[in-house]
Amino acid sequence: MSRKLPTDLDERLIGHVANTPSGMGVEKLLRLLKGEVSRRTLQRRLSALVRAGRLISEGAGPSTIYLLPKPAELEETYVPLSPSGAEVRRLVRKAPERAHAG
Repeated sequence: MSRKLPTDLDERLIGHVANTPSGMGVEKLLRLLKGEVSRRTLQRRLSALVRAGRLISEGAGPSTIYLLPKPAELEETYVPLSPSGAEVRRLVRKAPERAHAG
């Protein structure tokens, strides 16, 4: 029989990572969670948060660290855009050109 995961696990993981701007690895997160979840469950939740764009990962294997995405990265992954949609967004964000007084 499997254990029920804490309902606030994802938010707590994001909160722990947010408190460490240089990133946080699985070992440190396991210590902070004090045995509430297994290593494998933690890895699965972190992978899901990375896929959802709520966290980013750097490195590989045991040295992988998790970080919060920068605000621009959050915005970019929030709504996937087609190439034409990305071009429209770029044009909208472009600084307005000054009208030439004739």
